[in-house]
Amino acid sequence: MVTGAFKQMIHDHEFNSQPSGTLMIDRFEFESPFGILGWLFDRIVLRSYMRQLLCRRNEILKNLAESDNWQKYITAET
Repeated sequence: MVTGAFKQMIHDHEFNSQPSGTLMIDRFEFESPFGILGWLFDRIVLRSYMRQLLCRRNEILKNLAESDNWQKYITAET
């Protein structure tokens, strides 16, 4: 088990081939601890923040994958 700040967290990626390329579906579900206070914090603050964070990260990954820059993150085995 991995521990962290969330009571529960699921983060999955699904990749589907499309005529125009690849569609990545990014599924992220979370629940903060502290009962009703955590639930309120999730709805008021975290949901919007996490959505913006994941959208920005996915935009960076897309730009990286569609360029030749991804190669600098892959180490060659000798």
